[in-house]
Amino acid sequence: MTETVETQRKRAVSTAGSSPGADETDEKGFTMIHSYHNSHATARTFYSLKRGTPGTLKVVADPGARAFVGVELEIEAGSADRRELSDKVDALMGNLATCEGDGSLRNGFEIITQPATVPAFLNGFKIDDLTDMLNAEGAESHDTSTCGLHVHYSRAALGHSDETRDMVCAKILVLMDKFENQLTCIARRNWTDNSYTHKYYGFNGSGENSTKKLLAKFAPCKSSDDRYHALNLTNTGTIEFRIFRGTLNATAIRAAVELCETLVKYSQTHTTPEVQGCTWSEFLSTCQHPDLAKYCTERGIA
Repeated sequence: MTETVETQRKRAVSTAGSSPGADETDEKGFTMIHSYHNSHATARTFYSLKRGTPGTLKVVADPGARAFVGVELEIEAGSADRRELSDKVDALMGNLATCEGDGSLRNGFEIITQPATVPAFLNGFKIDDLTDMLNAEGAESHDTSTCGLHVHYSRAALGHSDETRDMVCAKILVLMDKFENQLTCIARRNWTDNSYTHKYYGFNGSGENSTKKLLAKFAPCKSSDDRYHALNLTNTGTIEFRIFRGTLNATAIRAAVELCETLVKYSQTHTTPEVQGCTWSEFLSTCQHPDLAKYCTERGIA
């Protein structure tokens, strides 16, 4: 007997664990954001069904756009039934997100958003409604030892050649190393000393101020098959920022996405010496998003 989508969704939420898997694309050719979440047939089938509805992506993507983000928000259901809570998330978010089980959580699941342009995510993904509902239901994320917030960014949007994309990633690592203290404050956890977010060391102030030298330093990072880094480079379709603690604060979620985009954009538009020599205030001044500026001000790092 053929399972319904609802049955597949519940089985996906109840299935523990995940492992690396191949990237997939939907019917419109968009690369799935969470490539390593597709190890279980039930989760993979449900996500494909949900995303494959013709016209679904019209609300989240601009024609011709290359830069997409996707968020994975891990939550613990607390004393609530996680299946019932995932039903409520599903009813609220519709085709904007799906829920999936995760073996690192005790009684929770992660909410995985559709690929979307940054403006579409910030303005059209019901983040305030979602966090209000989860808080009202007694869910937890920040106040746990298990939950993270991961932000994926389209690899194709980094540049038109492998070398250009590698150079952008290398400069992102310079910035993450250089502004470790500020990023730790925004991420709300010590991501440099965490088994799920290992740091690539030695990118700041190491003298790699030429393309050739920086790419040479980046080469071992690119070839690593360990996704548990602050910047996960193992996915074919995306790079993944893994530095953030989980949160049910809507401003913190938007600020995380805005920070990741700012890291990418700054690395794309500045030379290696400029990246090596910039100050935090210079970097932050290039961000055009209000939530990141507000969040940094509130945390005393503006």
